[in-house]
Amino acid sequence: MINSTTIFYILTFLLFSLNNTVNSFSSNECLSCHEDKGMGSLFVDEKELKGSRHADLGCVDCHSDISGLPHPEKLSPVSCKNCHDSVFESYKKSIHGMEKEKGDRFVASCRNCHGTHNIRSSKDTESSTYAANIPLTCAKCHEEDKVVREKGIPINKPYKFYSESIHGRAVIEKKSNMSPNCSTCHGAHDIYRSNDPQSKSNKNNIPKLCGKCHYGIYQAYIESIHGTAFTKGAQDSPVCTTCHGEHEIQAPKEPASFVYSANISKTTCPQCHNAERIIRKYGLPSDRIASYLDSYHGLADQFGDTTVANCASCHGIHNIYPSTNNRSLTHPDNLVKTCGKCHPGATANFSKGMIHGTIVKSKQLPELIKYYIRLFYLIIIPITILGMLLHNILDYAYRLRLKYRQQREEGGYERMGFSARIQHIVMLTSFIILVISGFALRLKLNFVFLSGEMNTLLRGTIHRSAAVIFIAISCYHIIYLFGKQRRSILFNMMPAVKDIRDIASAIGVYLGISKEFPKFGKYSYIEKSEYLAIIWGSIIMIATGLVLWFEGFFMKYIPKWGLDVADIIHYYEAILATLAIIVWHFYHVHIKPGASHTNLSWLTGKLTEEEMEEEHPLELEEKE
Repeated sequence: MINSTTIFYILTFLLFSLNNTVNSFSSNECLSCHEDKGMGSLFVDEKELKGSRHADLGCVDCHSDISGLPHPEKLSPVSCKNCHDSVFESYKKSIHGMEKEKGDRFVASCRNCHGTHNIRSSKDTESSTYAANIPLTCAKCHEEDKVVREKGIPINKPYKFYSESIHGRAVIEKKSNMSPNCSTCHGAHDIYRSNDPQSKSNKNNIPKLCGKCHYGIYQAYIESIHGTAFTKGAQDSPVCTTCHGEHEIQAPKEPASFVYSANISKTTCPQCHNAERIIRKYGLPSDRIASYLDSYHGLADQFGDTTVANCASCHGIHNIYPSTNNRSLTHPDNLVKTCGKCHPGATANFSKGMIHGTIVKSKQLPELIKYYIRLFYLIIIPITILGMLLHNILDYAYRLRLKYRQQREEGGYERMGFSARIQHIVMLTSFIILVISGFALRLKLNFVFLSGEMNTLLRGTIHRSAAVIFIAISCYHIIYLFGKQRRSILFNMMPAVKDIRDIASAIGVYLGISKEFPKFGKYSYIEKSEYLAIIWGSIIMIATGLVLWFEGFFMKYIPKWGLDVADIIHYYEAILATLAIIVWHFYHVHIKPGASHTNLSWLTGKLTEEEMEEEHPLELEEKE
């Protein structure tokens, strides 16, 4: 008698035999067509198939809707879920799976990462999911600008940064399957957005994630002031990636590393300890970075000394504690040992006083002494220097009066008329005001002892007022040049062949080649070049200044980049003009060694015979 158990085994045997027959049939028959390379994307390499993880499976195990040949032209997509249901469920919840569910056909699926007919074990070095090959597999999408842009992926070129990192070099260059790769930190099938609490790369999970490889460091960090604050919910507290970076992590000895000795005090620690929001939110001292930079250590650090003490040298790296904690390297009981790392033989005297060099009024005698010494110098320096300056101003004014009186009594040769002198003084004054008020904005200097909106308003008003005066005097000068007796000025200021000869002769004298210095007439090449430069510079500064001042009007006719060009020209032309006046004009008119007197023609309008003989001998000959 045949019972139900016997019937079940008979049916199972028949189904198994039928399945093997179909599989055998389909695999052999399928390859007879699909091993033809002329089929393009439908070509199947038999060698790849036999070397794959699925070599024992038949074609219809994956292409289950094929029941005979010839099969339909359009087949249903292969579903890996049939065999890998738990992995599929994990993938379905991931960022890739959710995008796939929304209908995105181009998001990463099983075949994109594992392949199709050439699927190999992840332990196989030829597999696209082998540890050392995973970065390149992920890079197929994440390194493509078009994919990153269209999918809104926030991180661009992660493979480039990773390949240059300490982890990436170990994986890509050394083919290490032990160093972290993409799936180590982001997951394999269970990848989530980094702001998802389930994500391995979520900030809350970073310490434990890194701790899987760096367990000792994790223990030190989690007990530190940063770690304890973070576990209590302080999201601003730094985690591993805050200080070391993400894909671009470098060894501490690499200059590109965020924790390289030269970078720690400049960029790494200041990102929190110099951030006003964090300082205010957590009540941190606001002067830690500034006071360090003002100390000997900080100054040496800014000059590139990589051996000088930085933040980590004194406070620790992962094991940072408040200075009140006896485990802290900056606890009073530990300071001698901490300082002794760089200063062998350090005594208790090293620990007496403020380490950062901050000078504050304190009840402690050492700090009180430093405070009042500093206060003394802050008072005595301005008094002394202002006294010296006032004395020299009075002395200079006295000597100017003497010379002015002498020239008035002795007469002399007229160099500048009254109108020309007024123009020079007005232009000089407006130029100086423009320079001071203009660079105060660019260099972010406090223009006067004001701050905020009042400072900005006052500086802008002064700058524009001086600009109006400068424009007015420039326009007046043009009118002045067309006066009957002055039309020759512009003509005489034009470069001539003699100027080229004079330059060559002067350089020859400077170099010791020639002995006779050139003789100048009414205007030398020095004065001509300066005058023409002033005309050119004034036109440029006025034109660009007006564009910046009335930007609303000019933006109707020029694009934004035109405004930017005007801003650039205005700024750099101002630098050029200022330096030219200081280097060229002040030297030749006021401080040139060997000159008989400081040229006062801008005040008196005249030059003495001695000055004429020295500066304009040819003109003197004509007058005589």
